[in-house]
Amino acid sequence: TAAARVVQLRIRGEVRKGDRQTTVLEDVRDLIKRKAPDAICDDCIASRLDLSVRQHVNHKTRELADVPGFGRLGAGVLAR
Repeated sequence: TAAARVVQLRIRGEVRKGDRQTTVLEDVRDLIKRKAPDAICDDCIASRLDLSVRQHVNHKTRELADVPGFGRLGAGVLAR
């Protein structure tokens, strides 16, 4: 079913948006950019992106922390 396909994509770290697939990293990055200049915590990111595994978000925000223009502010918070 379509719902099962979405779950499989999310498990692999991808979600479908229109005709292109995006990774969870791209979705996290895009959400943070939309929230800028405000910070957003990992739990809030997981909730807004409907991701059930907070640790997955934490891994992605730590990855983004090394990207110019992003940085972690305390436990579980990333700001642009």
